[in-house]
Amino acid sequence: SVLDLPFMLPQPMPEQVEFNELSHWSKLDLDFVIAGVDNCGTTSLGKAIHSLGSVGFSNQGNEDEFFFNHDCMLPYATEVESFNSQWRSCNSQTVSDCRLRGLRNPVIFVHPRVRIALSR
Repeated sequence: SVLDLPFMLPQPMPEQVEFNELSHWSKLDLDFVIAGVDNCGTTSLGKAIHSLGSVGFSNQGNEDEFFFNHDCMLPYATEVESFNSQWRSCNSQTVSDCRLRGLRNPVIFVHPRVRIALSR
C-alpha cells in the first residue's frame, strides 16, 4: 500500500474524485499585488496607481477574488491560463499597453494560503 496503513481505505466514489493539473504562482502574468486588510486604503491606493496610465489591474481594476477560488496550495493550470488571458483580451484603455500588471484585494492578506503564495 502507498500509505503503509494497517487497513484498507474504501475506494472513492466517482463524484468524490477530481483531477486538475496544477500550475505554479510564478506562472501568473503579475508584477505586483496590493494585499490589504479591511479599511486600510487598498481601494484608494489601487485607484491612484491605476490613474498613472502605465499600470493595469486584473479584473478591470475591480477587486480580484482570484486567490479565493479554492483552498489548494497551488493554482490550477486552467486558472492560470484564464487569469493570464485577461491581459491579452483587454483594450488599450485598460491594460494591454501597461508595463506593470497588478492585482488588488482589500482582504487578501488575512488568508494564510495567500500570504504563503505571495511570499515566494
